Amino acid sequence: MNATAMTRETGTVNSILLGNGIINGSVIGTFNVVKNSGPLDITDPAANINNSMVLNITREGCGETNLCVEEPDNCDPLTDNMCQFMSSNVTVSTTTNAFNMTVRLSGYSMGYFALGLAMNASEGTSTIFACGNDTGGVFLRTFTRDNVNENLTSINRSVTVPAINLSGRSIECEFTILDLNNVETRETDGVVAVVILGNGTLNATVLDALNRSMLNPLNIIHTERVNLTSPTGTVISAQNGARAGRSSDAMLILMSLVTLLAALQG
Repeated sequence: MNATAMTRETGTVNSILLGNGIINGSVIGTFNVVKNSGPLDITDPAANINNSMVLNITREGCGETNLCVEEPDNCDPLTDNMCQFMSSNVTVSTTTNAFNMTVRLSGYSMGYFALGLAMNASEGTSTIFACGNDTGGVFLRTFTRDNVNENLTSINRSVTVPAINLSGRSIECEFTILDLNNVETRETDGVVAVVILGNGTLNATVLDALNRSMLNPLNIIHTERVNLTSPTGTVISAQNGARAGRSSDAMLILMSLVTLLAALQG
């Protein structure tokens, strides 16, 4: 018997499963998944993964409308092929109070480039969002990572259909993480998390249920604790209100002081 099944994730975004199984009298046997499409918008085919577009991810809006995390500091992925970069912004649902985070990733890798979100990068687990390419085509896949032994475990995390662009070893992708509250802890001043940027290679000898190569361990390039809801990433301690500043915040303060001194001298 051949069969198809469809699992609803959110809105009109669904994963379509193709598979088969056996029937013993009136008893239907186990459904064997042959192909999993991953998230697809079934109402708008044009919205699904497109690896022919050029996303041209840049530093536009960094520190103003978008939170930017990068390695090396202040690099621009549009002009620097070795720039490992994330730009994001968070919106809040007025009906559910859920945080949705739109992510733009640009990295250089032989296999995949990934964003990780964690409470603590040296213990517990991280949620990993990996973009890459293999024999099955371009993909966005989600994992949990044991931050101690570095094992990756595949999970189904709710995200919108990604846009992915590949050019040589450069990987660009854009997607939205739905209900960010389920990834990190909601605090009074935003969603505080350790952002992880990393890359890795694919294990072409081991295939999973999607008939795609498994990911080898994540090579961490950059970690930084930030407030995901703040364009500057500033973290305010809930205990004493003290600012845990990033280098960008320190630079903004310095520029403000220089402007003030110049005004006073004038």
